[in-house]
Amino acid sequence: MQEYWKSILALILMPFAFYFNLADFYFAILFLIWSFLGIRNRSIYLLDHVSRDRSPLLFWVVVVLWIVLSILSLAYSEPFIAWYYGY
Repeated sequence: MQEYWKSILALILMPFAFYFNLADFYFAILFLIWSFLGIRNRSIYLLDHVSRDRSPLLFWVVVVLWIVLSILSLAYSEPFIAWYYGY
């Protein structure tokens, strides 16, 4: 169980993210983490295992899409809007 502490923590934090209306912010952070881990590990999982060595175009399309969607989700999330507009 100790090796999965990050996954357990993410699962515990999910209900709080929904309760405090921070789901978009939370999942944007998760997608950024998944993107960087995919780049580091040279493989991702999107309904199928996608390896950078076997299908580089699909790999990079998914990674770039995850990063772009994460940035957009962060930009339109309540914490960012509150910080930006100062309320």
